[in-house]
Amino acid sequence: MSPNHVPRLAQGLLGLCLPKGLVRDSLLGDLQEEFAWRTHAASQARARIWYWRQVVVLGPRYLWERLWYRRTSVVPRHDHHGRHRRGTVFESFTRDARLALRGLRRNPGFTTIAVISLALGIGPLTAIGSFVNVLFFRPLPHVEAPDRLATVFMGRGGFVSYLDLVDIREQVDAFEDVTALSLLGDFNVTDASGTRRARGGSVGPNYFQVLQVPLLMGRGLASDEFEPASEPVAVISHSTWRRHFGADAAVLGRVIKIDGKDHTIIGVTPEGLLSPEMPVELAVYVPLRVLHSIGRLRDGVSIEQARVQLAVLQQRLQEAHPDHWFDDRGRGYDLAVFPIRALRVGPRQQAQATIVLSLAVILGLLVLATACSNLANLLLARGWKRSREIAIRLAIGAGRRSLVSMLLVESLILGCAGGALGLLVTHWCTQWIATGVVGPGLDLTLDIRVLAFVAVVSMATGILFGLIPSLQASRPDLTVALKDERTSIGHIRGLSFRNVLVVGQISASLVLLVSAAVVVRGLQRAQSIDLGFEPEGVMAVEFNLTQGGYSQVQGENFLDDLVARLEATPSVAAVSLTSVLPFSGMRWGGSIVPEGTVVEPNNLIVAFEGRVDEDYFGLLRMPLLDGRPFTALDVQGSMPVVVVNATLAHRFWRDATAVGRRLQLDSGEWAEVVGVVRDAKYGNASEDPTLHYWRPLAQAYRPTQHLLVRARGDVRDVIPTVRELVSEMAPGLPFLEPRLMSAVINESNFDKQMTSAALAAGGVVALVLAVVGIYGVLTFVVSLRTHEVGVRIALGANPGDVVRMVLGEGVRLIGIGLAIGLLMAFGIVRLLASSMHGIDVMDPIAPGAGVAVLSAAALIATLVPALRASRVDPVEALRQE
Repeated sequence: MSPNHVPRLAQGLLGLCLPKGLVRDSLLGDLQEEFAWRTHAASQARARIWYWRQVVVLGPRYLWERLWYRRTSVVPRHDHHGRHRRGTVFESFTRDARLALRGLRRNPGFTTIAVISLALGIGPLTAIGSFVNVLFFRPLPHVEAPDRLATVFMGRGGFVSYLDLVDIREQVDAFEDVTALSLLGDFNVTDASGTRRARGGSVGPNYFQVLQVPLLMGRGLASDEFEPASEPVAVISHSTWRRHFGADAAVLGRVIKIDGKDHTIIGVTPEGLLSPEMPVELAVYVPLRVLHSIGRLRDGVSIEQARVQLAVLQQRLQEAHPDHWFDDRGRGYDLAVFPIRALRVGPRQQAQATIVLSLAVILGLLVLATACSNLANLLLARGWKRSREIAIRLAIGAGRRSLVSMLLVESLILGCAGGALGLLVTHWCTQWIATGVVGPGLDLTLDIRVLAFVAVVSMATGILFGLIPSLQASRPDLTVALKDERTSIGHIRGLSFRNVLVVGQISASLVLLVSAAVVVRGLQRAQSIDLGFEPEGVMAVEFNLTQGGYSQVQGENFLDDLVARLEATPSVAAVSLTSVLPFSGMRWGGSIVPEGTVVEPNNLIVAFEGRVDEDYFGLLRMPLLDGRPFTALDVQGSMPVVVVNATLAHRFWRDATAVGRRLQLDSGEWAEVVGVVRDAKYGNASEDPTLHYWRPLAQAYRPTQHLLVRARGDVRDVIPTVRELVSEMAPGLPFLEPRLMSAVINESNFDKQMTSAALAAGGVVALVLAVVGIYGVLTFVVSLRTHEVGVRIALGANPGDVVRMVLGEGVRLIGIGLAIGLLMAFGIVRLLASSMHGIDVMDPIAPGAGVAVLSAAALIATLVPALRASRVDPVEALRQE
């Protein structure tokens, strides 16, 4: 292509949109001259981008005029200001809509299939869009001017200390005020119905003032209520007030127990107030523990200006407090300010979140593509069936633009109906996301943005996928159509377009099926991995002795009595205590110095720590490779001891036994290694070997404990006994419902389970739509070839030849679709592997299973029309023609 020649495809598309005559010639000429000038002034690439932009802007506008204003070959009327009169457009649209509705009512089967197909395609994509909307775009309810809120991080996502927060409030003039919010956490809330987990937040004294949220009742937290000696207070949410206090107007002053302590209720938030960190309604607000900063910018101050002022403060603080503001390698920490939405997806998580959300959008678009392909195929078949009607309209003088408009209105109505029904599917999907993926309380209510998104997708689907069928249906062979004759398959226009649609459906379905199979295979591998211990038959219950008011001595006595009474229970085989439950998502770690190892100051060795009693390894059946487990003699005051895993022992004492060596712990004390246990999985089934050591609970008391019980029979029979015994021994101690260790491990794979369920559901929907599409296209083709098939049979062809002929057409489409789908699936699987652990990109079984399932379903859908074609009566076929 010459440097001065415009892109041919762009010029052709624009030429189709422009009206014939002087307008088209002059406009294309002007654009070509401008393109040549931009090529010489800048570059050909920029000129081509500019030309395509003109096509996108001008094309739809002129196409609108051609299809609506000049549809009857009459020049649009103008008023004395030169503006179009739009009354005739509305009248013609209303007339076409009435005709379309009557036609759709006369064909309920066609209408039902088209609407349901679109609903299944639009619903999941809208649910994904709703989640993205609430995560990034929807303003916080009840918050005044949320765009003026910002958050400050230490570096890329780190916490800002309270003293730094005070400095920011006092020395950074860009902020009107600054407050704080902790990481969202779960609290133990106890009332008359028992102890339950409730999501809450720890906030600063001016939290509600900075957000400018008027409370429904009472007041927010005052500054003096953050002093250690102050009486504990709390603000509860509207849902907590309504659900657990019966919307009692006298709730203020009542007491609620949070984490074992009585808190006086001083306020109630308005209904639907969400956290800036996650779009959920928090049950309770208590004084600050760990903090994220939230600042309200002054009017007229931008985030960039705030960054400049923070940089000045940062330099001043680095000079005044070098120990706090520099890491071990001498690198200084930075103060970074971002919009408030960064609390939901922090700077460190943005790349991962982008991959996950992009993957979800791509998969949603694939489901929508299969649904839209079905709509286009249905409209093509419907247009062919209406060829006689359309031919009559053309013969009596109707313009082609008028017919295209009429058919487009029909597809637009179908698109809107599918979008309306898709809102119901969206509701089901968002409920599944809210309760299954993120957790209870996630607010995914549909706002104006989501409704506008549904409207745009519905109308775009109806217009874009109805345009080509409408154009093809408006160009029938008048002679053949008026005689109501069947046309040979080789002369049917648009058959290649139908084939493209079917191939696209098969490809999209294969991508979803392979993706679901890959994730399921990852789950199977995770379940078959040797964990290094035996979780079956074990239950766990967590409690914090501090919440019951126990001192260390009282806590140790209580634990000893509880273990002794449970061991005396006939149905209990073993009892143990641990500070960290495997696969619970909680870990404790610190730096260590193995004996004989030189540790560089900037290259610390970090290992995970557990505190357990002497029966822990035996209860979980973790094999001891060397040395001994803990004993009753390993108590406070005796020589500090540890048990290490094989990875730690092999890394630092490869050529000698680890037993007898010493390990300097994070506290600075040295502990002797008395045993080595086999490596196990501690966080998730797909993790790499980690450094791990254990200390005896009697030497390192911790009030938060997990009680482990191994049953002699069914572990579920022991749960009521444990619950009753803990309640009897410590009536005021809040504890959570006992859980099976197998359930704890399954919860660690929750993300994969939910992903596989979503992919499987999408794959099934896409598979059904693809099978319906293949069946519909081949059934339509067979109906077109009835005369040809009758002639073949009359000339001696047997039914097997006819079956092979139709099957050949279907197998060709299936093969092309599978080849394209495998290439697309490989890219999607790589995205899955980058966002989830345990995904094997080169696993041959997953794509093989997807190809097998889709091929079998598609061949069945192909075989039915083929068998129908083989049973054509040649006499009846020739008589009909």
